[in-house]
Amino acid sequence: MNTTSMFSRNQELRMEMLTDFQDFKSSMLSLLTSRSRTSSELSKSEGAKLKRQAKNYRVAGNALLIKNWEEWLLFPAPEERSVLIKQYHERAHQSASTVLKNLKLRYYWAKMDSEVAEIISK
Repeated sequence: MNTTSMFSRNQELRMEMLTDFQDFKSSMLSLLTSRSRTSSELSKSEGAKLKRQAKNYRVAGNALLIKNWEEWLLFPAPEERSVLIKQYHERAHQSASTVLKNLKLRYYWAKMDSEVAEIISK
């Protein structure tokens, strides 16, 4: 498998993992911050899946971080994303591609490209 297809597959897997942000974030925060879980909270397969996914996430204060290769990126909540995009755009009225490039240095979320393009085009 070449690097491009590995990267694409990695992106697809991340998008699948992040389809339901709020449930995932609350489950992940709970898993990472508590040492004991009761069997009634998660099924065995759900718990195993969450533990596998947890390797790519960390909690720093109230922020959720996602691992992107060797660096950690902030994973903002959906309601924070448009504010971030507008802040980056308003700094110098940059193009959508420049805003996206700058955001990707610190942040990650699924469908980031389309969200940036949509907000900046308004």
